[in-house]
Amino acid sequence: MNKYDVGIIGGGILGTSISYWLSTVSNLKTCVIEKESGVAQHASGRNTGVIHSPFYLDPQKKKTIARAAMVSRDLWKEFSIPRNIPWNECGTLEVALDESQHKTLEKYLKWGAQNGIPEDALEPMDSSEVSKKEPNVQCNSGIYCSRDVSTDYGVMTGELYRYSKNHDVTFLFEHKMTRIENMDECVKLHFSNNSSIECKFVINCAGGHSLEIAKMFGLANEYSSLHFRGEYWIAEKKHENLVNTNVYSVAKFTNFPFLDPHWIKRADGTTEIGPNAVPVATPETYSGYVGNISDVVSKLGEILSGSFKKTIGKPRISIFDFKGMEKLAVKKYHDR
Repeated sequence: MNKYDVGIIGGGILGTSISYWLSTVSNLKTCVIEKESGVAQHASGRNTGVIHSPFYLDPQKKKTIARAAMVSRDLWKEFSIPRNIPWNECGTLEVALDESQHKTLEKYLKWGAQNGIPEDALEPMDSSEVSKKEPNVQCNSGIYCSRDVSTDYGVMTGELYRYSKNHDVTFLFEHKMTRIENMDECVKLHFSNNSSIECKFVINCAGGHSLEIAKMFGLANEYSSLHFRGEYWIAEKKHENLVNTNVYSVAKFTNFPFLDPHWIKRADGTTEIGPNAVPVATPETYSGYVGNISDVVSKLGEILSGSFKKTIGKPRISIFDFKGMEKLAVKKYHDR
């Protein structure tokens, strides 16, 4: 039986990044466990590819993630450019549609400064200044952040995988977790192909399946997860350059800023509009509304049970109807 110092469950960008880091700074025998045939098959390869600057993050409540966003942006640049990974510094324009939203932008300016964004990288704009920069954008006011980048996290993850593999990290593809057995000095991980390994330390990076893995360890049994699929429309060629900057509207629900409409300039040159939020039974239901019926029944049982907390935090969530946007688009794709 194979034995490892560290087992990382999940071959998305988080798990693969950790394997890259461990292989750089240590001689630990490390493996990455992934149920698919390769890395970045799900959320890591299906997102908008934007590297955000933390001007919209509360420096008190989100201090750690804001700091991570500031530090990681330059680390990703250092990693990406020598390897020809897409790196388009297109910037982001956050727009307010009325005076109340403008007040939010004023708050964002203060937050951005407190989070360490350089003053010359975060520019307040009135409506005329926004129109001068982007003639097809009409709004009350805006903030332009020049540090935001469009990249491809799937390509990044692939490069991290190649580096890690060349530095003796073992990748166990098509290994789906079925059971975890706690032993005296290690844990034994069992897989659906009837194989197993032993690890002294395990890191859970399973994305949409993280809660499922945690429960295999006997943790977080009182929680249940809710999954939403974001759908984006790809703009037709004749419309894709109406705006040449990422454009976000001030979040209506501040806990879920990713749900408000935005216009994305992808690193591959395409333009996308979205998202909506479709409730789905599993994190990998990429079409339709149900997926496997047994999964739906099981999930409903969890959610409706009074003994379960919801990992979403607050129950109120918006499902947006993008009327008219389909006139600009030729097809949809799903990011989760």
